[in-house]
Amino acid sequence: MQGRTPLVICLSLLAGCGGGAPKSDADQVAQVLESAANAVASGDGDKACSYMTPDAQRQAALQVGSGVLGQVDCPTLVKRATAFLSPLDKKQIEDLQPQNLQVNGTSASATLAAKPDPQAGSGMSVQLNLQKIGTDWKISGFANEQGLPG
Repeated sequence: MQGRTPLVICLSLLAGCGGGAPKSDADQVAQVLESAANAVASGDGDKACSYMTPDAQRQAALQVGSGVLGQVDCPTLVKRATAFLSPLDKKQIEDLQPQNLQVNGTSASATLAAKPDPQAGSGMSVQLNLQKIGTDWKISGFANEQGLPG
């Protein structure tokens, strides 16, 4: 299996509009991140990519590079990057939770992370920047991916 980069890219596809009517922007961001993690874990590229700004989609494509998954659109990138994940990997992605959430007007940042597992070492995490576009929160960038399967 290739390195961890493909899954990192998939996680970067997280964020956007969430269902329901959360009361605060912080609640909306948290809900979006949880929903988006589920979309990535299930390999739903269309849904996962709908949570990203065009710039974040380009960032994902550049980080994976055409040599790993080919030059493809965002939904295909997610589908290819998650195609060979084990059920345990998918469950770990579903279980990622927003942490260190900060909202400042129409910008936000958060870490999507799992609690560290003493048997597996440090937990998974990725830092995400988000932007509010209209009434929807979308991922605008990502960095510092750690411990991600893929």
